[in-house]
Amino acid sequence: MHTLIVEQPLRYRFSLPKFLAVMGRLVESCGPMTKLKIVKLLYLLDRRHFNLHGRPVLGDRYLRMDYGPMPTLAKDLIDVIEDKASFKVKPVAEGKVLAKHFKVRRAGSHPEIDLVKLPPTDVLSESEVEALDWVVKNFGDRSASSLVDITHRHPVWKETPPMAEMDYRLFPKGDSQAVENIAEVAAVEQEEKGELMEALSLATPARSA
Repeated sequence: MHTLIVEQPLRYRFSLPKFLAVMGRLVESCGPMTKLKIVKLLYLLDRRHFNLHGRPVLGDRYLRMDYGPMPTLAKDLIDVIEDKASFKVKPVAEGKVLAKHFKVRRAGSHPEIDLVKLPPTDVLSESEVEALDWVVKNFGDRSASSLVDITHRHPVWKETPPMAEMDYRLFPKGDSQAVENIAEVAAVEQEEKGELMEALSLATPARSA
């Protein structure tokens, strides 16, 4: 398979309700976890679902970091859970929702995210639940350092420059279970969606002040 040359990464709209649902299911199934382990599981979830269905679950933007792929928006939200003082500079509504469902444990050397109340999970589709169950089964009992090593073997991490945004179109590379041509299908769908939104914006008359 040849290396895809892309000018701009595929991007999706991040879903806060799905983030809450996924986080709840992960902590419920795997127990309290460090931020490093959680962000690796989130990446593996989005990678799995994209490679099978042509779209991610969370739709986050992943950066190529030394410790593997890092979901930018999910990481910011986990930072809010770990440090309540950051509620002063982050949206108050998000902080209240997060505090309702999650708390931080500081007993060990690294803070761990624990569950207070399971968020609603009906926002997840059947295929998203299946992908989440697969991630828990295959990676839920792994250590954070083990997950870092696993993600370092993925071509998308190897082929993305440091600190650069990772392209979903590279997710299927090296995954024997990925659906053939799924990256190309996803790219076409995103292009068609962009063209549709542009057409709708042109067709909608601007409101006068």
